[in-house]
Amino acid sequence: MTLDRLLAICEGLEDEFDGSLDALDNRLHRLEEEFENRVAALQDRYPSDPDVGALQHLDTGLRRTLRLLRGKLTAIQENGDNLLEELGPEVLKHAPAIREKLASCSDIEQAAIEIQKEIHDSSASFRSFIKGMLMWKDSPEEHLEKKE
Repeated sequence: MTLDRLLAICEGLEDEFDGSLDALDNRLHRLEEEFENRVAALQDRYPSDPDVGALQHLDTGLRRTLRLLRGKLTAIQENGDNLLEELGPEVLKHAPAIREKLASCSDIEQAAIEIQKEIHDSSASFRSFIKGMLMWKDSPEEHLEKKE
């Protein structure tokens, strides 16, 4: 994970964490449809292009991942209202401070230290949430894309 990616995560948390799960799911659905339509248009225009075939493969992986994510979002929505109510104010309180500290870091190790300092005074739920965000692994498709 790079500093730029950490900053993007903080900005996303600040901007969109308090959005409803239904709104986020609708956004994912719109993006999925747009991506699928654009890949289909490319396939019609360039039927024998191997890069377009690779995009179709990535589209399949994206749709599978989105189905899993929707399932998790539903589980959170049905069982995690208290957790979301607890995390919301903490995200809005800590994310700007984390982002500001990350912006001044020169390397990922320094960024990790700054994040640890900032989350030290937060709840266990928030610490777990941030740790989970930082341990995010690339999907198999993203991993393959980086190797190419």
